[in-house]
Amino acid sequence: MATRTTPDEVREIITTDLTDPQIQVWIDVANALVTANVTCGLSEATMEEIERQLTAHLISLLPTSGAGSLPVKRERLGEAEVTYVTSAFAGGGLKSTIYGQAALALDSCGGLGKMGKKAISLTAITSFD
Repeated sequence: MATRTTPDEVREIITTDLTDPQIQVWIDVANALVTANVTCGLSEATMEEIERQLTAHLISLLPTSGAGSLPVKRERLGEAEVTYVTSAFAGGGLKSTIYGQAALALDSCGGLGKMGKKAISLTAITSFD
């Protein structure tokens, strides 16, 4: 399936030193995730925005993305220390960046939030005879 967003549209929401082909790799990943998991018939405009936000989320997790603006978790003035929020914090997964949180909020189907979770089944025993 053709992707819904472009490298230029992704750059509108995240600053990165990645080239267009490098961003396109992450757009393709985001496209596959959105196509497979957001299946309740949202508008194409919403699907495009979810894909753009998810792409920015993936790029922001790269150690050398040039994204440069990770949220600060902790600061200290004496002995100058700054700790940034990364995927190890904030619940991990899509909740670890503002872009992932936006994608989750836009996905009213809930498919992205269910990724990686196992379905359960429950069987009631009506009799012990």
